[in-house]
Amino acid sequence: MRGELPGQTISTGGKLDLGFDDEALLFDKEYRCPVCKKPFTMKRVRSDEAVSDGRDIDLRPRYKNIDVLKYRVIECPACGYAELDKFFSNINSNEAAMLRENSAKTDADLYFTGGIRDYERAYEAYKSAIRCNLIRGAKNSRRGLTALYTAWLLRSWREAIENKGASVDESEPMGLPEEEKFLKYALSNFKEAELKENSPLSEIGEAALAYLIAALLYDQGEYSEARKHLIKVLNMKHVDRDLRIKAEDLRDIIGGNDD
Repeated sequence: MRGELPGQTISTGGKLDLGFDDEALLFDKEYRCPVCKKPFTMKRVRSDEAVSDGRDIDLRPRYKNIDVLKYRVIECPACGYAELDKFFSNINSNEAAMLRENSAKTDADLYFTGGIRDYERAYEAYKSAIRCNLIRGAKNSRRGLTALYTAWLLRSWREAIENKGASVDESEPMGLPEEEKFLKYALSNFKEAELKENSPLSEIGEAALAYLIAALLYDQGEYSEARKHLIKVLNMKHVDRDLRIKAEDLRDIIGGNDD
């Protein structure tokens, strides 16, 4: 990306100060890799420090003082195994064997030290998680969720740059086309999960899955299909209050739009 600020050339790779002071809000957490069994330390966000600033239509969380998305992937620096934080230890012996046989580590992982992450390094960690999902044959819901989080990260990265007065070229990794690619991949996997995986889904939850499909369909301009999934959410008896409000709001936004 090349944008201009007064007297400054801005380039891709986290060179622009995007306004977050992560260090004071992080702590070191020790892990043991379930694949190679080696211990390592990663930076984690203190749960009581991140200040929420709402959510997007597709549920991307926003924060006022740190972007938690940069630290949601845990990545082993020894073997390259990477996964979303809440699923990192959730791996069976067959999956671990596949990851050992098909090394998850690439040259792009070599500079990951477990320290403070800029957006570029965070993006590499997400791509490692997606690669590991493919190697281990992860369920569609897991693949979709990882792709969705990746799209959220790219959106946050782009917005952080634009908030500094710089522009983002569409060819850059944080450009809108790259985000849309991951959103489409998430949608296709969520649709497969809806058809093939047991209900309620352990990865996401049935109501959240239906809502996310609706939000991503809306993003693609498929309004009638989005409405069907919103109706499904609103007809469920046990739905989180905030999710129900989101579904009602999206239903109102779609209104009478036709595909």
